[in-house]
Amino acid sequence: MTSNFMLQQTEKAVEKIAVSKLLSLNAVTEKYGLLLTESDAIEIIQTQKNTLKNCYRYEFGTDTVSKLVFAFSDSPYLTQSHYAETLHDLIELFYHFKSETCEALDDDTLIALMKDYYDHVCEGSMELLEMKDLETMARNLREGKADFKTVREAHHWYEWEEWNE
Repeated sequence: MTSNFMLQQTEKAVEKIAVSKLLSLNAVTEKYGLLLTESDAIEIIQTQKNTLKNCYRYEFGTDTVSKLVFAFSDSPYLTQSHYAETLHDLIELFYHFKSETCEALDDDTLIALMKDYYDHVCEGSMELLEMKDLETMARNLREGKADFKTVREAHHWYEWEEWNE
């Protein structure tokens, strides 16, 4: 019973540190009009924890979440009204596509591609990012194609196909 209690206390302490670290990023994101509340940060850390569990992944700390915050904070499509919600989605997408690409991309490369697609191809659409661009990228990587330009070409093909339906 004591070891279970100690484990729970350790998990709570680790979560508290993660929330504090995430809230400290407000100093950086504030210049873009983006701030997280303590409640937002707690929920985001929980999303990371749940997503890691659902993807059968394990990760120490919040470095990935911090990298996502830094990368996306200057996006012209990210506003305070959907900032926390977008972070939840980005966390889920990141870990999903880490698995879908069979670890073919390091974290920084995947985040950079996600940001590029989000800003320049998907124009802030999480649906396009998830269902078309990242899925096309993952499929290309699984097929041994490392040319990410084909993702952009595929995106325009999808637009044309949907427009003509």
